Amino acid sequence: MIKRLFSFRTRHLLYFDYLRWKARVFGKKLKNPPHAKLHLGCGFKRVEGWHNVDVLGSDQNVDLACGKLPWNNEVFDLVISQQVIEHLEIDIELEPLLKELHRCMKEGGEIWLACPDMEKVCRNYMEDGGASLVKDRISRHKNFSMNGVPDQHIINILFHQNYEHRNLFDFELLKWLMEKTGFSNITKESESSFNTRCPDIPQRHDDYMALYVKGFK
Repeated sequence: MIKRLFSFRTRHLLYFDYLRWKARVFGKKLKNPPHAKLHLGCGFKRVEGWHNVDVLGSDQNVDLACGKLPWNNEVFDLVISQQVIEHLEIDIELEPLLKELHRCMKEGGEIWLACPDMEKVCRNYMEDGGASLVKDRISRHKNFSMNGVPDQHIINILFHQNYEHRNLFDFELLKWLMEKTGFSNITKESESSFNTRCPDIPQRHDDYMALYVKGFK
């Protein structure tokens, strides 16, 4: 019945909104987490020694897009988030989230953000029409296939990803937003430097298409 009434896109968005509502209403009311390292948007990769947070199946389910985080001021000294921020609208969801993270971080605390790199994606399109991005995706996801669609469509996949992605960033855009929300000493990094800093976080092997950025409170 639901499938007949609503499109796949609508069902997908409704389900995610349901998870966000459930996290707000039934999520743990934990204001002082047991760990000072925050793994934001962890998916199902819960890492020991970190406070692993997502909308489902985490240590503390949280709606990251609601504009308010549940924690007290200055509880985290390290925050990391990989392949999450591109899912949020810049002005009404991501900017409030970054302001809240800044509030929840200790003075001198460190934040690492990673997302698809708009510059790399656009450059790759100009160089070979997206063929290298397809090859990179297959190297990390063995079952991925373009299903006969020309390689150029990988650009649409990265920008939209089944209606989940809201925006991509290059370094200048993300730096501007981080500075606007209170962070400083922002630098462009690499996946290898992130892995060296956080060796216990599972590696994604996504440096070919990803932007890694570090900043401080």
